[in-house]
Amino acid sequence: MKHFTLNTLILLSFLTATSAHSALAANYLNNGLLGTITEFGETTSDARQDEMTGITLSDFFEEFNLICMPPIEFTSVRTTYPDGTIELHDATTIQQDAQMMADAWISVNYPGFIHGQDYNYGDYTAPVLCGNPGNLIIVFNPETAPQFCVLEILWKDLIKQLNCPENLTLTEGSSNLTDIQSWLSTVTVEAYVSSAHFSVTHNFNASTMLAPGQYTITFTVTDCLQSIVRTCQPTLTIEAVQVDMPEAVCQDITLELDAGGIASLTPEMIDGGSSNGTLSVDISQFSCDNLGDNLVTLTVTGTSNSSLTATCTATVSVVDNSLPDFGKGNTSIRAVITEGEEYLLDDLSLQFPATDNCGGVLTYTQIPPAGTIFTTATTGNIILGVEDASGNYAEIPVKFTLQVRKYNPKKGGGKSLSADSSGSGTDGSLKSASLENSPSGIGDGMLRTWPNPFSNRLYFQFIPAENSHALLEIYSVSGQKIETLIDRPVIKDQPYSLEFTPADGSGTLYLYRLQLGNYSKSGKIIRNP
Repeated sequence: MKHFTLNTLILLSFLTATSAHSALAANYLNNGLLGTITEFGETTSDARQDEMTGITLSDFFEEFNLICMPPIEFTSVRTTYPDGTIELHDATTIQQDAQMMADAWISVNYPGFIHGQDYNYGDYTAPVLCGNPGNLIIVFNPETAPQFCVLEILWKDLIKQLNCPENLTLTEGSSNLTDIQSWLSTVTVEAYVSSAHFSVTHNFNASTMLAPGQYTITFTVTDCLQSIVRTCQPTLTIEAVQVDMPEAVCQDITLELDAGGIASLTPEMIDGGSSNGTLSVDISQFSCDNLGDNLVTLTVTGTSNSSLTATCTATVSVVDNSLPDFGKGNTSIRAVITEGEEYLLDDLSLQFPATDNCGGVLTYTQIPPAGTIFTTATTGNIILGVEDASGNYAEIPVKFTLQVRKYNPKKGGGKSLSADSSGSGTDGSLKSASLENSPSGIGDGMLRTWPNPFSNRLYFQFIPAENSHALLEIYSVSGQKIETLIDRPVIKDQPYSLEFTPADGSGTLYLYRLQLGNYSKSGKIIRNP
């Protein structure tokens, strides 16, 4: 059985079916690099060695009947487990895996070959990154006519990690070079084999990169084959020495809108003790649209160097404390009714509207409320209140005078008069009573109508004696229904006021009918156009 020494194995590792490997083998032969052939422990005779001198490539293949497979590559990581841990290749596992791959290759190219009978594995050398590749000898037909193949094993991807430093920021000074050199030295390479196969270089230049500025430092990792395998690029920042650096200190404040809905802000109002500069703000005026919390930035610009600035943020709470305004006009109303008639109090917010600095919806209240009925002469104040969206409340007293004139049979019933705001009543002979003594409503389900006869509008009012259903309808004298004023459930002791306004030309005589639970009432009403 024949055996090749290491130099011969190096040659055989290149003897694959490709022309490139054949050319390499020829180069080895032509330069006398074949080496010594031995008989497994016995050196061949000088005569046998002389026979090998100057043989051609074809003679070499014919003499040794070589069978070879292409090189294979291994990474250092053999297995990655589900929990993230890894198993690395070593010399033993590479040999095992190489033999497994060779078994697969032999089974395809030489079906029927049996390991141990038709072929065995001989010597193995572990691969080295920057030295000779590892080799595994395959011996075919070990018991008869041995044939050899040397399987070449190569490394790839040996770096586990490049430890790149974080970005470095320094203020310019004499000690920066020492600090930077210490920072540069922290870059290390972790490899699956020896990290000595790798070198790290960088582009830091002390003559240009110690001045204030920002620099990209490129670390380059090169292997022993002079191939660049990894790079990283942290940032080195050298800041200029700050002279009279301004300081910004803010304080939160509350700002109140004026009667026009505007509030102005000066930088000093939110300054909480800033220094070394002039002050400015990014928002100086607020309106009703800014109600609530607003973030305002205070900027302090250096007095000696305007390029130096500092900022802080304050919360400016804008509030509206301005009361709605009714103005300074006349706030009195006067009305006159004929004895036996009733006066229905209007909604005074229509006559005395308020304004607000922020506009929006205003909510009015009135005491006594609109719809209150008066039948006797009355003098007193009606309190008209208003509230804006911010909850600010204001009110005014409206002087109310109701006069009642005697009924004149010759002229018929009087007409109810709308209130006016003249406040110029001068009839001292009329009796008056306070609003507190005016009737608050009608009880026991009784229905009242006024005025009757009427001109354009007729009013109905009733107060249910119990929770029930109310139906009030208007008919012509011929029995045709003209209008339904109410048809729904009503609540006990709650006053209900209704209005009937007939269309022009619809007649002068009408009938009405009220059904209020078990109570009903009908009557006739007359219109004097």
